[in-house]
Amino acid sequence: GAIVRGNMSTDELDAAWTTARAQPTEPTHWTTVVGAAERLGDIAKIRTAYDELLSRYPLCYGFWNKYAALEKEHGDADASLAVFERGVQAIGQSVELWCAYTSAYVATRPDDVDGARALHERAVAAVGCSLLGHGAWEAYEQFEASCAGGGGDGEAPKGTDNSGVLKVQWRALAAPLRELEAVHARARALALSTPSLTLAAAWLSDDERQAVEAEVA
Repeated sequence: GAIVRGNMSTDELDAAWTTARAQPTEPTHWTTVVGAAERLGDIAKIRTAYDELLSRYPLCYGFWNKYAALEKEHGDADASLAVFERGVQAIGQSVELWCAYTSAYVATRPDDVDGARALHERAVAAVGCSLLGHGAWEAYEQFEASCAGGGGDGEAPKGTDNSGVLKVQWRALAAPLRELEAVHARARALALSTPSLTLAAAWLSDDERQAVEAEVA
């Protein structure tokens, strides 16, 4: 007989699959399948449903994000990250998906600083030059601020080494972002509050340092 969980049975899920397979070009049938699988609560059936849906509609950011969230809810954070990785391979120009991926990575692997930084680099390489790419840069700023001892607001306390944050901000200023003015304001405020020794960090040449100092003057 049908397995029943909550108010959902496998018979109902099977019926949703039958309808979707009979009319495979109708998107709403596939969303019905994933909805039925979610209500049933069986992660194996959820995976099968989402894998089928996303094989047909790989550019739907929201479904990748929901799939990853469900993996985490069912206790498999690594599987959640694997879904995000599949997602950015399928829809590499989604700023929202990259931001969700980097956020999930940092939360899941807080000690893997190098891995998180490498993922942020991938994100800004993929979407950092898009008009709406400021979210990827801002997420990178916040990550570097947390590494410097700050919070999640993109700022580190005075007296800390802000060079990582500054480096990201100044790279962002070279991108054609819609929110460029906000990036400039953050960079200027941080540069003005940073000891000159930090501004002279190894990542700045003499010419670059002079350009920074002239810009924030």
